[in-house]
This record gives sequence, structure tokens and C-alpha cells, in this order.
Amino acid sequence: ADRSASLRMPLDEWQEQALEAAMGERTDGRWASKFIGVCAPRQNGKSQLIVARALAGVLLFGEKTIIISAQETDTAREIWMRMLNVIEANPNLERRVTGRMDAINREFIAFGKGHERQVIRLKARRKSGARGFSADCLLLDEAQILDKDSWGSIVPTMSAMPNPQRWLFGTPPTESDVPFA
Repeated sequence: ADRSASLRMPLDEWQEQALEAAMGERTDGRWASKFIGVCAPRQNGKSQLIVARALAGVLLFGEKTIIISAQETDTAREIWMRMLNVIEANPNLERRVTGRMDAINREFIAFGKGHERQVIRLKARRKSGARGFSADCLLLDEAQILDKDSWGSIVPTMSAMPNPQRWLFGTPPTESDVPFA
């Protein structure tokens, strides 16, 4: 939360509480919570929390690969644009960027080089959307409509990682949704 505030992206109290609850560590340094779910009505700050967690992964936790995904391309791109706005508004952070791709369904931002390289990727949610990638942190928006096929293609991205964390973000599900499958 302090890092977000220093980037001119202050968090609401509920967002700070969500981070505090989710970011606890065990005595061995591994995440106490490997699986986090956030359910909040629309327009209440879920996207901002996703951006804050992704940037914290790079700036504070040394995570090598962070994947952000949403069901709709427009929603994913909105999160992407929010993150780019934060980066571009902070010259010290922008100087750390060593690579960037903005092509739809191929978006990434890289920080550092070689062994120190860290990447935030945006992936479309489809059966093969994240195949071939490993991630330290997975941030899934629109989880209220996350189906079993999509979940099945995403879960293996974490299986080889020593200390992964999965976040599911969504609005309260309707009767026709498959909530947090």
C-alpha cells in the first residue's frame, strides 16, 4: 500500500486490508495464502488492486513472471492501460522498463535484463491463453465467469513455481455464472 501511494496510486482502506490479509508470509518466507479471492461490485477498485499487486510483485517481491488475465479483451486492456499510466507517470519506474509490447494478446512489460529480468504479461482467457508460461503470480479478473476449461489451462502455469500466488477478482456472481470455478 505504501509503494502504491509512492507511485501516486493511493489505495482505498479495503484494498489495503485485502493486501495485508493476502501478503502474509510463513516463517520460511513462503506466502501464507497461495490462493486469494476478491469479490466486490463493479467500479469499486478491483482493477487498481490488480495493478498494485502486479507492480508490488516486481518492485517488492522479486517475482519473475506475473500474468494478468480477464475474460474480455476490453477489460484486460483497461487494466493494462491503468498500469501503463502508473508507470509513465513515475519516471523512476519508467526508467526500469527494458522491454514492452502493446500488441493485443501479446502485451508485456519487462524490467531488468538477463537473470534479473521480470515480466508482467497480459493474457487472454481462453483454453490455451497461458499455456507455455510459468508464473509466480496469477491475477485473474472477472472470476465470476471463469469456467473450468479456462481454469484448467491456467492452473499449470503455477505448478513448477516454488512460491506461487493466485488471485481471483470478480463481481458478485449471477445465477448463470460459474463463480470462481
